[in-house]
Amino acid sequence: MSAKDRQESSESNGKPLILIVDDDQDILMMTSRILNKAGFEVIEGSSGEECLNLAREHKPELILLDVMLPDINGTEVCQRIKNDRTLKDSFLILLSGQRTSSDEQADGLTCGADGYIARPISQRELIARVEIMLRLRRAQMETKAHAEALTLERNKLTSLFDGISDIIYVVDPNSYELLYSNPAFRETFGEHHEYEKCYRVLHDHTKPCSFCDVNQTFGDNCWNHYSWEYFNEKNSRWYRCINRSIHWPNGNIVCLQQMSDITEQKKLENELRQTVKEKDFLMKELNHRVKNNLNMVSSLITLKNDEIEYDLSDLTHQIKAIGLIHEKLYQTESLTEICCRDYFDDLLNSIFSSFTTRRVRIEKDIEDICVSTKTAMSLGLIINEIATNAIKYGFNEKEEAVFFVMMKKDIANSEYQLSLSNTGNPFPEDIDIKNTNTLGLRLVDALVAQIDGALELQKKPNPIFTIRFPDAEE
Repeated sequence: MSAKDRQESSESNGKPLILIVDDDQDILMMTSRILNKAGFEVIEGSSGEECLNLAREHKPELILLDVMLPDINGTEVCQRIKNDRTLKDSFLILLSGQRTSSDEQADGLTCGADGYIARPISQRELIARVEIMLRLRRAQMETKAHAEALTLERNKLTSLFDGISDIIYVVDPNSYELLYSNPAFRETFGEHHEYEKCYRVLHDHTKPCSFCDVNQTFGDNCWNHYSWEYFNEKNSRWYRCINRSIHWPNGNIVCLQQMSDITEQKKLENELRQTVKEKDFLMKELNHRVKNNLNMVSSLITLKNDEIEYDLSDLTHQIKAIGLIHEKLYQTESLTEICCRDYFDDLLNSIFSSFTTRRVRIEKDIEDICVSTKTAMSLGLIINEIATNAIKYGFNEKEEAVFFVMMKKDIANSEYQLSLSNTGNPFPEDIDIKNTNTLGLRLVDALVAQIDGALELQKKPNPIFTIRFPDAEE
């Protein structure tokens, strides 16, 4: 049987493979027969050289080696086997057929033998000694495999932590002693002694830091992750920290902390914040100047209004409606949205304050709605036209002058509804708002189209303009 076949046979049948080496053929045969009968797989050799060859070929689990051999002394063969890395898993027992002293047995064990048997020995004791040695070998192999697995896992974790660019360290929450630090930590804060205080290494402090959050993951918060940011005065860097509780090999619960350098991110945030601040200032200044310029244009139109035969009051109100938007943008934090309730209130008060012949009461039912400046400008011009039309043609002397404005959001249809109406005269039946020569109504129709809206008109008993337009955010 070849060495490979013998090894596979031994592994498949579960029988340990034993190599017996003795130059006395009778003893060799007898020992082989005893061990075979006891359930072991046996191969035989009769010289030191043959022992070395068979051991390298078959890799036996146990070698029973006679000390006195014709070519090479058994202790020398033992030394060669123990120095051969390919045979490191083979156990070896030296056998002596002569009365041996304790010093001679010690010499045999010193050369690397795992045991020593002096003949004569009974069959029962021989088998017991062999079984004990095989159990020791199995225990050693299991311990070795377990140690290798632990070493492998440790190396994996070490490689993982060593390869992470973030700073990682473990600290005892009670003593503040550093139990572990990865290369990124040591590269940033320098080499340190084991069990040195974390506050001394990280901050050059003589006592725990007042801002330390190492205990945020203990007590009621045990096993929770805790994230926080801080500025390290020692190296002038910003860090985002994540703390978590872990079990240390000694059984204690300790704190694992990961620190990510966010200094550049903080710089960008500050630059962005400053840029936004400058943009807000410029936009407010722009809105302020546009409002002032529109007021100037409106004043010039008012001055010229008496010199020409055409009524320019509509144009003045339109300019004021636009100028009011820029005034609102200048006064509020938002540069992109207008609050309809405040804007419509100020706009209508501005329009009706110019109607000096009588007081107009304004009835408002406006939800807390904000729209974009573009939409607000169109709505402002629409309200201006309809309110001006009410001043010119709607109000009469028989009824109190009341103007109604209602705006709400129709959530189900994702749209807004703006309704405008006034007391007084009904809307003329012969005027089609979709096909009219009236400039104001044509402007209203165009403005409604700009916001993708739809316009409905109830003409009597009082005119009610209803405008529905989509919610731009939906």
